Amino acid sequence: MFEIAMEYGMDNRPPSARVIQEPGPDGTVHVSFTTNEPATIHYTMDGSRATLESPVYEAAAIREPGEVIAIDERTKFRVDSY
Repeated sequence: MFEIAMEYGMDNRPPSARVIQEPGPDGTVHVSFTTNEPATIHYTMDGSRATLESPVYEAAAIREPGEVIAIDERTKFRVDSY
């Protein structure tokens, strides 16, 4: 357990987030996010940079899928993880 805590403390790389897009009904696109490590994901839907005040993605819980956001094809997502 101590080794894990040490490795976590020495990790200076920020987490990265990825947008997952899937076709939805009626011409919408279903968007969700994934990260390479546990992180809080903030996003915008107008292409501007996400900040700590931006909406937070409701990530998956144990045995539960994450939030799915239905958008139209003109929406420009920007995601930043902290």
